[in-house]
Amino acid sequence: MKLKFLFMQLLALIFLFGCMQKKDKHQKQVGIHDSVSLSFVDIPSIDTLESKAESKFKTFPIPNLDTLLYYYETSGAEGKSSSNIYYNPSDSGIFVFYSLFEKKMIDGKLRIIGHDHYGSLVTHTYFREPSGWTASDEYQTFIGLVSTSPFFSVNDSIGVGSSKLDIEHLLGLPIMIEDSTFIHLGLNNVIGQFKYNNDTVTKFKYFHYSLNDEIYMLDSSKVQKEVRKFLEGRII
Repeated sequence: MKLKFLFMQLLALIFLFGCMQKKDKHQKQVGIHDSVSLSFVDIPSIDTLESKAESKFKTFPIPNLDTLLYYYETSGAEGKSSSNIYYNPSDSGIFVFYSLFEKKMIDGKLRIIGHDHYGSLVTHTYFREPSGWTASDEYQTFIGLVSTSPFFSVNDSIGVGSSKLDIEHLLGLPIMIEDSTFIHLGLNNVIGQFKYNNDTVTKFKYFHYSLNDEIYMLDSSKVQKEVRKFLEGRII
């Protein structure tokens, strides 16, 4: 009888010991699992964010000024009041506005066709007293172009007469459409606005603005909100 009682106690101890080992093993497994989960939290790096911006936005081409100044006829200047709107390459200088006219060589002379101007060009130039500025100033930076004529384009690739397919191939898809104006945002703070008729550009506005680079890290709805706020009163 005593042997039977001792045998039962031994079995009970073995069973209890086995349960304790299983519980301890389970706790260790849970601990390992938790530590792995915490070790692999995905925090994007700055490089990753910049890569995402580059994959979403393209760097837009900048026009050759010489090809556009060929068509100017009248001009005017504005001081630093535009520096909070347009890209400003330096602390000194002024913004210059040119009226562009369609011109052709007639009888050996460059002549204006018609009487209306079909485009406007904005540049930034360094103002050096007392000489001031001239259209031939070589220290000019492109700021913006507005055109309703095929004569004035961005390096012969973006302009009146271009197809919507061509524009999207060069600039990517528009970030939004406002009042039938298709708006594209470039990685270099250039915003292109396009009006279409039968998927062909009839008017465009192409400007280098003073946007904050952080805009490229925002989600689509916030990008649209920021651009819409910045372009208030400036949409063609």
